[in-house]
Amino acid sequence: KYVVYPWVHVVPAWWLAKGSFTGFRCLEHDLECGWPSSFDPAVPDLYRRFYAELARALGDGIDSLCVALTADYGEVGYPTGWGSWVSRLVPPRDHVHPGFWCGDVHAREALRRFALGRHGSLDGVNREWGTRFATPASITHPTPDSPLSWRRDFGDFYVGALVEFADRVTGIA
Repeated sequence: KYVVYPWVHVVPAWWLAKGSFTGFRCLEHDLECGWPSSFDPAVPDLYRRFYAELARALGDGIDSLCVALTADYGEVGYPTGWGSWVSRLVPPRDHVHPGFWCGDVHAREALRRFALGRHGSLDGVNREWGTRFATPASITHPTPDSPLSWRRDFGDFYVGALVEFADRVTGIA
């Protein structure tokens, strides 16, 4: 049996050449790593192209396919740096460590949509989280001392985003 385990977290040169790459960005340092953000709406196209080329090249020769995501070893997760030895990350995209990887523009917008969807309105978000956001654009991530409801919602958002991305990529594969 021929089992293929393609690992799609290293961005190919043609993707970078498009000039629209969005990598995971950590909240702690506001720096990007070289792995594509699962929040970037263009990333599913990367997977579509990859799997189409894989099917074209190997077709019926594949007995099984393991779907790998953009985390260190293809697991459902965010970057930690353990797999950086494989990708040889170079500056300025060599920043990777355990932490929260949802600081890019797409992730921030996804958090806003999540919060507004969960609480119905900006007033609902402010009431539930004990915040005073003036506009939806000002909704942001909690800090360790933020109210529990805000931190709990962030946890639901962060883990839920992984599940949604895994479902999307599995469907593509």
